Amino acid sequence: MRQPLQRSRMARTGIGLTFVVLAMTLVTAQPSHANPPLKHKPPTMKKKVAPAPVKKVQPTPQKKQEKKVETPKQEVKKTEPKLEAIAAQVSRVTISNFSFAPTTLKVKKGTTVTWTNQDSIKHNVVSDSGTGPGSALLAKGESYSYTFNTAGTFNYHCDPHPFMKGSVEVTE
Repeated sequence: MRQPLQRSRMARTGIGLTFVVLAMTLVTAQPSHANPPLKHKPPTMKKKVAPAPVKKVQPTPQKKQEKKVETPKQEVKKTEPKLEAIAAQVSRVTISNFSFAPTTLKVKKGTTVTWTNQDSIKHNVVSDSGTGPGSALLAKGESYSYTFNTAGTFNYHCDPHPFMKGSVEVTE
């Protein structure tokens, strides 16, 4: 039984091979009208070249005609301000750590003294005699100014904290 099986395999392989050869002949042997000869050459693949960049020409800015104006020269005299004159104008007292700093301040008549509270607690400046400085309560960062136009010694304190004391000595 084996021999007839082998023959049938060979027979099938031969028929298959014959079919492939016959199909190839049909494909290659096409009639001449299927692909007529070309009358023109097919376009060749040309490499695309990017156009040359166009340079933008910007107009040159015109220079503005500057007018030269001569100003008359003025002599400036440098004068050194006198330290005493500056001290006589403005002085500062800082309120910090439940105290006035400086505790005693010496100024000339006409000087404005400014007290600035740096504590987180409210303080004020009140004259002991009733003549002189007198402020409302100052919150942290707030200031109070008073100009001393009379010579003399002015003692002051903080009303909520009477142990806080200071003085301003005003001279002619």
